[in-house]
Amino acid sequence: MANQTLFMYQGDGDFQQHSVVTVDGKQAKQLTEAGKAVEVSLGDYDSYRQQVKDAHKTYGKARERIKESDHPSVTDEIRDYEIKQAYKTFEQAAKQAQDEWTVKRQEMQAEAKAKAARATVNVSQREKQTSEQVASRIALNIAQATNASQLSAAIRQGSDDIRYLNDAEKTALQGELMGVLSQVDAKNEKFDSTVSSRSLVSSTQDVRNMDLLAGKVADQIPNRVDLEYRRVKTVKEGLGVVPKSL
Repeated sequence: MANQTLFMYQGDGDFQQHSVVTVDGKQAKQLTEAGKAVEVSLGDYDSYRQQVKDAHKTYGKARERIKESDHPSVTDEIRDYEIKQAYKTFEQAAKQAQDEWTVKRQEMQAEAKAKAARATVNVSQREKQTSEQVASRIALNIAQATNASQLSAAIRQGSDDIRYLNDAEKTALQGELMGVLSQVDAKNEKFDSTVSSRSLVSSTQDVRNMDLLAGKVADQIPNRVDLEYRRVKTVKEGLGVVPKSL
């Protein structure tokens, strides 16, 4: 199955929450069906990457053909000249693809960030009440903790409860969470412990409104499409020649 680009709603293994990852089709299916990720598009990124890959492949074939030519009229000087010309063609194609992608990427990021800035989640009075009650229950459980183990259990239970809330309820809960996190800090100080409250934050931030998340996706759009060219250029400048494998 072909690779897919996903946006992680939740963290999973080495994949951090709200990161953009590329995985094989099988893993993508597992993550999306588990509700941990959603497939996203990076616009024309793959198209520009393919342009550079194709140009690199063409350059490699031309270079090999020239180097292996045994025609008596082909001198070392002619070989060097023709290889340089093939490299220039590759270089021009890669630079053009990168320049065009840079402009498109900037446009995509500007549009995505504008969308995220304007995105709203309508919160009803009932949803606000629900979030307040959830925050109160979590706060009470934390207050009742008498040691680090109980504090950890209270945080774990609170994180699990938050996962059942909808986007609006989680959005409303964000306004209540600072007080809860302050409680955790106070308990850690009292117990001389380092129990993490990160899971509470992660659960609260696990919203599925892609307009709100558009900026996070845009921040991770790859900057470079000319990877093959940069690699060849680095080696060429460092060694004075381009190795046969490149």
